[in-house]
Amino acid sequence: MSVYFGHMEDALTSPLDAWQSLPYRRAEHGYSFSQVIFESMGMPESISDGASNITMHQLLRLLYVDQMTPVQRLFRVENFDTWQTRQAVGDLLAGVGGYDLFDRQIELRDTNKLYDAANATYKSLVSVATGYGENILLEHIQAAIKGAQETRDQNFAGLKRLVEATETDETTDKLKMVRKDAAKALHSKKAEVHRLTSELEVLGYEIDDAEAFIKHLNHALHDFEAAADTFSALGHLEFEFCPACFSKVKDKTQGHCQLCDEPDVSDDSGSRTLAVKLDLQMQLRESIAIQKERQDEKKSKSSRLRVAKTELRKAMASADMASVDGATGRETAVAELSRKIGFLDSELEGLQKRLEIASRIDAASKAKEELNERITRLKNDIKRIEREQNKRKLSAYSRISDCAKMLLEQDLEEHSDFDKIDHVGFEFSGDWVAINGDKN
Repeated sequence: MSVYFGHMEDALTSPLDAWQSLPYRRAEHGYSFSQVIFESMGMPESISDGASNITMHQLLRLLYVDQMTPVQRLFRVENFDTWQTRQAVGDLLAGVGGYDLFDRQIELRDTNKLYDAANATYKSLVSVATGYGENILLEHIQAAIKGAQETRDQNFAGLKRLVEATETDETTDKLKMVRKDAAKALHSKKAEVHRLTSELEVLGYEIDDAEAFIKHLNHALHDFEAAADTFSALGHLEFEFCPACFSKVKDKTQGHCQLCDEPDVSDDSGSRTLAVKLDLQMQLRESIAIQKERQDEKKSKSSRLRVAKTELRKAMASADMASVDGATGRETAVAELSRKIGFLDSELEGLQKRLEIASRIDAASKAKEELNERITRLKNDIKRIEREQNKRKLSAYSRISDCAKMLLEQDLEEHSDFDKIDHVGFEFSGDWVAINGDKN
């Protein structure tokens, strides 16, 4: 829109380059033509970012109508319309208030999106972190790093002493102790890996069986509902011949089943059908819940098995090193300490990676808390503003309704289709107007 800042007489005689061309969208530097028009009329301006700004176009949607818009609509129809925008425009033109409520609603909507994204990031990081072990908290990993570093320092000091020392009976005794400890650790780790592998195998069989049972329940429920629908459609069937042996069916006692001669309980078929259906649904829900527990347990044990296998590899390397023949106690002890220091360096490297993930988890958790606090604050602000506006809104809406009623009552009788008008109702956010409660 081209705008001339000055008197009309000057504008009509001024060249084109004396006019300013203003965009529809709000520019990073400068103003949109809606901002200029609002400012010139002394109207409050929306300060929301993005496409949620109230523009002159949005006001004109309420100030005029076209033939393509249904008569019961308040706003001219357009795509990508939101109830917040309609409510803000209506309240502004009704004199209820400025954009405080609208701005809070838009900010709440955007903050909810940010919270959902932060929550997804947090869950993703936790999922990655649990693959390294059960402890994913920052303080746990920092404590593990401190403990590993202290152990490494102690081993390094011991290695330094061994390198500088000579072979003695004491180092020979240490070699025996190292071999014994290595064998014990290897046996323990093998047993743990075997136990977890067996438990996972059994758990896998249980999950497969449960999956088959859940499919069976789903099919049974579907078949049951189909059978119930068929019985409801066809009603009671009279058998002339037995469906099993095809002999003629003999007459049975009145009120008994035509085939098995059991007392007829057809009057109670509806409740029995419901009971069976509810029982199937209950079994299905319980089976799905238990299956989820099994799957969670499998995920947890798989993580523990990965850790146990890593520890088993370390124990096997330690046992192999300790069992080397021909090496002196001092040489074996030096090699064992060197191996331990190497593993500790590798462990520290892994812990540093986990520490980085834990730091990101901690940051994501804090971001979630901050966004949650902001959402709570915005909801409280919205409630407060709505309370403050309700009294003025009631008065303004009543005036608008009375004016609409007065205009319609002044219509010529031969053109009035409304009979007696008691009340004209409307809603900006819902985009409707109704006469005597009838929107049509």
